[in-house]
Amino acid sequence: MISATFRVVRYASSHVTDLPAAGTPAREPTGTTSHVQVTGLEAQGSVTDPVTGEPGVRLEFSTAAGEVFASEHRTATALAWWDGLPPGVGWGQSGVITLRAAFRAATGGPYLFAAAGVGRLTITVNGLVAAQGETRVPADPVETMTRPGEIRGEVTLAEGQAATVSVEFRPAAACQGPVALRLGITPSADERTLMAEAVAAAAAADVAIVVVGSAEASESEGYDRDTLALPGRQDELAAPGEVAEVTLRVPARVFAVFDEQAGRWSWPPGEFTVQVGRSSRDLRLSLAVRSGYIPAGHDGATSSTS
Repeated sequence: MISATFRVVRYASSHVTDLPAAGTPAREPTGTTSHVQVTGLEAQGSVTDPVTGEPGVRLEFSTAAGEVFASEHRTATALAWWDGLPPGVGWGQSGVITLRAAFRAATGGPYLFAAAGVGRLTITVNGLVAAQGETRVPADPVETMTRPGEIRGEVTLAEGQAATVSVEFRPAAACQGPVALRLGITPSADERTLMAEAVAAAAAADVAIVVVGSAEASESEGYDRDTLALPGRQDELAAPGEVAEVTLRVPARVFAVFDEQAGRWSWPPGEFTVQVGRSSRDLRLSLAVRSGYIPAGHDGATSSTS
């Protein structure tokens, strides 16, 4: 048998016996921000090319002195070049890339305007500098494309207000790999307000379903996450209510794996999780190992955890 200490979690809604009927209204408060970079989000409003009026952005390529020698329309706000840039731009050259866009706010309030790229960036909104700075050159060239450094600035807009946006980008001379440039625009979220809205919605509901997860830029080829914590306040948002401890004994064979090379059953060491309930509709109890760990064992030996 395997003896393990479990945490018994009783959620706030302790009288739930049935799920709400189909068609029951549901609220979807955000609760917290989950993104790592604003430039990985879809713009909350319309973004158009200021020259053609089409959805997308306008790219201009100029000399260090500001003389524009090439211009083109792009439908995306996240761009990367392995090659194909005009002569004199990128990879140690002094040329400048400028991204221009016309933005119209879907709702009123403060907005975050962000730009990402490896090098010096300047964001201008309605003729005023919203943010500027120089981002670091990453150790792995892949990160220059998958998670380039980002700068942000906040600008308040009225509902439906138009804004002219430009991002001036001077790629770092020491940058290896692709040249990447991104624009991101999203409403500026107040974490306290978002959490309060989520708590109020959960308190008024029969059932609260919390969806959490990693953001797009948390980890990727070229870099790893430096923490197991979820972005924003998601760990706090998903925290359970009343917690107690109980010790259960589980048959060891449940975790057994047959080792064909050795010709015997064994229990590979590692963490495990167990969930228990009377049915899939029983949302009141959840049993999960927090400190459970199986030491190496074989041939019917008894293993224990603490």
